[in-house]
Amino acid sequence: MATLKRYNNVSETMLKAIFADVLARSIIHPSVQQLAAEIIADSSEPVIAVYDWMKQNVAYVNDPVDAESIIAPWVMVEMYRNGEKLGGDCDDQATWVAALLGAAGYDTKIVLLGQLSAEFDHAIASVMVPGIYRDTWVDVDTTSGMQPTWWQNVVRRVEIGPSR
Repeated sequence: MATLKRYNNVSETMLKAIFADVLARSIIHPSVQQLAAEIIADSSEPVIAVYDWMKQNVAYVNDPVDAESIIAPWVMVEMYRNGEKLGGDCDDQATWVAALLGAAGYDTKIVLLGQLSAEFDHAIASVMVPGIYRDTWVDVDTTSGMQPTWWQNVVRRVEIGPSR
């Protein structure tokens, strides 16, 4: 788990490096690949299967005040396998979704958003779904909904990836 004072106290370059590293290591991690395979095994719509699994198994939990923790997806898998309750804030969940879908073979990104100002205050995942959505990136947010329209009006959007 990485812990930062706050996003806005870290350079954009450093944030990109941290998230890119966690995502790249997660996609090839055997436990993440195994869980991704289990989640999508019987699904004709893997993106929806991962989204539904996250909504059913992961609660939204705020980070401590004045700190920003990023829980690596392989840690999340270990907690799940041990029967622990899963919880994370938006950046954790975005990272987990991007890692699970990346492990399943999709190109994914982690996206940091500034909703009200240039400061980052939200994170989502984005996934390329070939053919279904005309080969465009589809934003996925397990903390509020699959693809809410308010993202079109953000002040700042920084994409980290793609994963492949």
